[in-house]
Amino acid sequence: CDPVSISKAAWALTSVQNRDRRLDLYSKLAVPVVLRADSFPLGSLTMISYSFGKADFREGDAYEALSSALTGHMNDELRPIDVCNVIWSFCTVGFRDDELFSKICEMYLTKPEVLKEFNPQDLTNTTW
Repeated sequence: CDPVSISKAAWALTSVQNRDRRLDLYSKLAVPVVLRADSFPLGSLTMISYSFGKADFREGDAYEALSSALTGHMNDELRPIDVCNVIWSFCTVGFRDDELFSKICEMYLTKPEVLKEFNPQDLTNTTW
């Protein structure tokens, strides 16, 4: 599957009500993420990150792959909502990545000209 289709499937699967079934589906969906995340476009990575967090999917290999790929995209422009969603998703599942978080802070959260683009809800969710 292509990265965009994987990210759309990840988003769609958040609505699966049965937790065990949902996590089983995410385990299967995580395979191409773990194997090829570095080749995914930024938008797919942020959507997958958010979807994994929303689904309470906690496989470390998937977050390591996402983190590595996202860190490689730090020169691309993350939208405020993407910054918020990435930080929220990693924190929600308890996956700490100091390198990723430091780069996000350096590129987005310590620059007043960038912070002015964030709305109050984005800032609240990011600091939560």
